[in-house]
Amino acid sequence: MTSAKKASKKPVPLECQLLISGLELKSLVSAQFDLSSSLLKLICRGRIITENQSLEEQGIKNGSDILAIFMTSSEAQIAGKEAEIAEVKRTRQTAELLSARGDVDNYAILCLDIVWCYLQLKNLDQLPDAEARLQASVKPEGRRQDREAYTLMEAAIFK
Repeated sequence: MTSAKKASKKPVPLECQLLISGLELKSLVSAQFDLSSSLLKLICRGRIITENQSLEEQGIKNGSDILAIFMTSSEAQIAGKEAEIAEVKRTRQTAELLSARGDVDNYAILCLDIVWCYLQLKNLDQLPDAEARLQASVKPEGRRQDREAYTLMEAAIFK
């Protein structure tokens, strides 16, 4: 029986400051069971504890019970992919909002930036959108840097 299974049967007390981040708490918990923190999900009062905010900022109080769930590697990969998709979606929504408001000087450059993000994230699910954005940006006739960026992006994605 592994340590993680033993922990599921009874509470394990852990003391820490409320000023530490969720990431630091994950490290403390995973070290206690000698498991990777990337496989750990922490939940308090029905909410997942985020890594980048302090426990206090997330409304966690002294004496709170925190559920620690250790995922399998495949579950962790799925969770990572879901987080990546959510980030791409937020980026797309923000870019489209900026474009609609007219705060972006050059729509073609915006499209190239979004495609570049897809490429850096290695997000193959967004290839159809990337192709549409490249087509929408139509080869820029303007600055030399714009033309070079378009050519590099096109080569990187469709090689």
